[in-house]
Amino acid sequence: MNQKGSTTLLCMMLMSGITLLCFYSLLVARSQYISNQSRAQTYLCFKDQLNKLDSYTSMMSKLNLAISVSFKLQAIPKFKAIHQGLLISQQVYHFSFLHKTMKKGPCHFTQRLPFIYNLPYRTKAKLMLVRNIDGTTKVKKKKEWKVTISNYTGQKLIKPSFMLEASLSFTKERLSLLETKETAIVEWSISQVFSYLELSP
Repeated sequence: MNQKGSTTLLCMMLMSGITLLCFYSLLVARSQYISNQSRAQTYLCFKDQLNKLDSYTSMMSKLNLAISVSFKLQAIPKFKAIHQGLLISQQVYHFSFLHKTMKKGPCHFTQRLPFIYNLPYRTKAKLMLVRNIDGTTKVKKKKEWKVTISNYTGQKLIKPSFMLEASLSFTKERLSLLETKETAIVEWSISQVFSYLELSP
């Protein structure tokens, strides 16, 4: 009787061990799946935001050139109206860029913020463009900066595991991508949080 009871207990322990092992394997597989999905989404987001930023700076540069030329020709009556129209068009384009960056694309909201805070042009509250005497948009003094985003898992219990960083420069109204790199997150630090706001006016 004791031998039968021992055998039953051993079988129950073995079944429990197998069940726990299967459960653990499922958790690991789920975690790996979420990690792979998060990695793909983050790289897609990074590429999308960099492309949007490149298009934005290219169009802003073209508008700045047109604004500068029309300002010099304001002695001709019709160019004064053209100059004002270009100022309005540029401001509307800036609003449109902010809207698209914040609302559209593969990025989570937290991944969009670094790109909003790190635009090369000076603004008031990120909305209104700050202008020079001729109406062109003022460029920030810092010509090189970094934009950093972390991966987003969508799970409260699974923290971000890596960060993507782009080193950018903006000289002569032209945006250049200097370097990109991935960094593993061992532990979040204050410096990583403030890296989102690295570009100063």
